[in-house]
Amino acid sequence: FLLIYNIFSITLAQDMRTFGLLRVIGTTHRQMKRLTCAQIILIGGAAIPIGLLLGYFIGFRLLSPVFMSLSGTILPYRFSPLIVLISAGLTLFTLFFSALRPLKQIKRLSPVQSVCAEPEKDCKKDRRREIPASPRSLALAGIRRSRGRMLITSLSAMVSVLLFVIVGGLVDGFIRSALDRLGRFDIDLTLAYQMEDSGAISVAPPSLESPSYRAAIEPDVIERFASSDAVKEIYLLRFERIRAKMMPLLEEKIRAYLARQNSEFAREEYKDILDSGLINAVVLGIPDELCQYLVVSGEAGKPVSYDGEELYDGSHVLCVSTADSGQSFCSMCFYTGDVLSSEALERNYEVIGTELPYGIHTALSELCSCEYMGSNEALFLLPMSVFEKEFHDAPVFTLLANAEESMGESLREEVEEYTDKRGMDLNGMSYRYRAAGKLNRLADLRVRLAALRLTGYSLCGIIFLIGLLNMINSALTSMVLRRREFAMLETVGMTRAQLRRMLLYENSAGGVFGLVSFAVGSVLSSALLTQAFGVDIALISVPAMGILLFLFAAGGVTAEVSYRMLTRTSLTERVRLGE
Repeated sequence: FLLIYNIFSITLAQDMRTFGLLRVIGTTHRQMKRLTCAQIILIGGAAIPIGLLLGYFIGFRLLSPVFMSLSGTILPYRFSPLIVLISAGLTLFTLFFSALRPLKQIKRLSPVQSVCAEPEKDCKKDRRREIPASPRSLALAGIRRSRGRMLITSLSAMVSVLLFVIVGGLVDGFIRSALDRLGRFDIDLTLAYQMEDSGAISVAPPSLESPSYRAAIEPDVIERFASSDAVKEIYLLRFERIRAKMMPLLEEKIRAYLARQNSEFAREEYKDILDSGLINAVVLGIPDELCQYLVVSGEAGKPVSYDGEELYDGSHVLCVSTADSGQSFCSMCFYTGDVLSSEALERNYEVIGTELPYGIHTALSELCSCEYMGSNEALFLLPMSVFEKEFHDAPVFTLLANAEESMGESLREEVEEYTDKRGMDLNGMSYRYRAAGKLNRLADLRVRLAALRLTGYSLCGIIFLIGLLNMINSALTSMVLRRREFAMLETVGMTRAQLRRMLLYENSAGGVFGLVSFAVGSVLSSALLTQAFGVDIALISVPAMGILLFLFAAGGVTAEVSYRMLTRTSLTERVRLGE
């Protein structure tokens, strides 16, 4: 919009005498308006179809599949005819608004004024103190004389730099926040349920979203990676299934839940639990040194690391659960002060109840990629030193490993090669090994960042190119319109070196405005994105700094081109009135 509007404003200045002569010979304002509309229709009729076709093939057929492939996710997308109508409508509005608005200025001028090389302007008496003439002061005077055009031209540069600052801040914030969520371990290996229809791997079958239905990792797999040269340290998370005695608070909760349910299926599902007084439960054993990284809900629901020393005294157990709101089931959880009692346990444990901070994610989400949903089973956690006293040969459900220095990629390739297409069948269900962890997430992050950078910087580059063309077009046109003025300055003593410096000062205005936009945009985007991502974001955006330097360089090149075009003809020819 700014580019088109500026072009029509410049065209008005160039054709001012032509419109004035038309008015002198009797052309009415309505006829000039019809003439301008005819020009707009011709321009739009040629430009809009070409632009729409290019936009369709470049944007929809080329860029959309590229962005989809870079994101790592194939999502359905379609082309809407509404896009064509909106694009064409906005373009026509821009053309008509930009072309017809300057006609109002011509209507206010007399034929004599419009025939002049430059229309007279109402200028108030300049009460500022006189300063010696210099290339800098003359350049500032030229900028002040065409404030509107300079503002429009500079807005293009400011928007370009500001967008680069914002995109750079978004990428920086995304990287920092994503790195914080990559996890603590390079490799996280589990056996995941494979859906029969699609072949895709799921954490658990849809109807059995529970740790009870997880498969144990095979011993030879554990031995293989424990002896690998690429592995620095390895941790094993174990589990055991038990039948625990139901507590009064949980029984009361189940009865209240069934009172609100009309489903016969729900009643049958919980009837056996109420009759037997026993519930299915899973006890997970976590290495002692990792218990400090367990994430639970703190005050106001904020995630905090669990640091309760009671877990290590051998008499307490941590019960984790999901929030009840929005669930279609009754979450089986014990509360603080309850007792975990089972025939499979040598002793009773006092329960420490806590809620999960991430909805369906468990407190293990900081340790591994496993995700559990609340179901008709309770989930308890014990430090491994206590867990092994109760369950000597408990199976392993997750293997966590960190790579030796500079061997992360080797370890990732080794895990993928060893576990590729390997799995097992258990209880009529197929399981396949799934390798996750920091290394895999980091590889996915690089792909997503490439897509983000390509998308953001491509759009910024297009807008910057438009703004740059706007600046160059405005500068060259200003040089043509003021050619006689520059010649008069030379006749009263201005040297060509001073003329070159004056043009350089004028054409550096876009860079100066871009510098202001860079400074303000950096501070604002840093403050806003820091609040959004919760991490510190660098104030200096390297791409934006590069664009800013390019603006100054483009201004210098434009000034030099203007100077060479200006001095290509002789001083006498430029002084002539008809020039």
